[in-house]
Amino acid sequence: MLDAIQATLPEALPARFGQYEPLQGRVENGDTAELLQAFAAEPDQILKARAPYSHIYLNVPCTAELAKWHPAHRLRNNFLAARITFVLRPKAFKDPRLLTLFQAISSEIGVFYSELRTSPCPTPAWFWTGLPKGPVKAFCLGDPYITLWPEAAQRGVLLANNTILVAPTRLDPTLPEPPEALADPCDAQRPGTPRRGQYAKTFPFQIPDLPNA
Repeated sequence: MLDAIQATLPEALPARFGQYEPLQGRVENGDTAELLQAFAAEPDQILKARAPYSHIYLNVPCTAELAKWHPAHRLRNNFLAARITFVLRPKAFKDPRLLTLFQAISSEIGVFYSELRTSPCPTPAWFWTGLPKGPVKAFCLGDPYITLWPEAAQRGVLLANNTILVAPTRLDPTLPEPPEALADPCDAQRPGTPRRGQYAKTFPFQIPDLPNA
């Protein structure tokens, strides 16, 4: 991800990082070695770029992160997906390189879904229960959603790592909405942990056991 930012839109590269505010770590002259060392030791890092690109939040349910939770922790009863959130100011959307950066990061890390939108995503943190509804400026799909959403796959442009980009064009400025069977059923007006047991009708991942649901 950092390589994609450096090559595509270096102004969006994190300038500070850390686990708590104020962020003490610094990226000087594009050297991310210290940041990578910190992430390897503790994946729960907050990153911040210079305006208009602001914070970058990492939600990575990796072994190192889950090891801090009790074996019976309630969060383990949810399907958790790694999530990266870039907080952008309105000025950032005026830069044509933003779409290039979006598709570069999406294909580089091999997402199953990513989006570019001007409002907060209704999906909370790393709790994945289905495709969030729009409106979005653009989105990317990877496996297994490419197969499950053929309309988007036919409309999209193929990128690396079997990722497709779906973005407005002059001839077709509208974007398709997720099919109802794939859409997130959780109430977007109630942010936070999704209601237990509520997943899209067609959910292409293994749903955790919910003994108390």
